[in-house]
Amino acid sequence: MIELTSSNNVIIPKHIIDDVFEGNIRSFISQFENVDEDKYLVTIRTKYAAGVDKITRKLSEMGFTFDNNSNKSDQFTVFAKEGIWWEVPWLVERNGDVWFIADVEAPV
Repeated sequence: MIELTSSNNVIIPKHIIDDVFEGNIRSFISQFENVDEDKYLVTIRTKYAAGVDKITRKLSEMGFTFDNNSNKSDQFTVFAKEGIWWEVPWLVERNGDVWFIADVEAPV
C-alpha cells in the first residue's frame, strides 16, 4: 500500500517499469524527485498539476505510452486530491490509499 501524501501522485506498477524502462528500478527512481514505493508500485509526488504534465512528458520520453487525445495511459495513472484522473485495472483505491491489485493486502 502507498499512502498518497501529495496533491498529485503519478502511480506506476513496478512490473511495467521493468518492461518499459531500460535500466533497473533504482535507476528509474533516481530520475525523479519525491518518490515513494512499495513492493508493487512507484509513486512520483508533485504539488501542482503542472508537475504532473512535466512527469507525463518525461515518462513519454522514456518510452511509456500516453494518449494525448484521451489524456490517459494504461501504464500509469494520476491520483490527485480530487480523485483518480483515469481508471486503470491494476489499481485499487480506498480512502486515499492505493494498492496494486495483486497485493494480498489490497481490499478487493
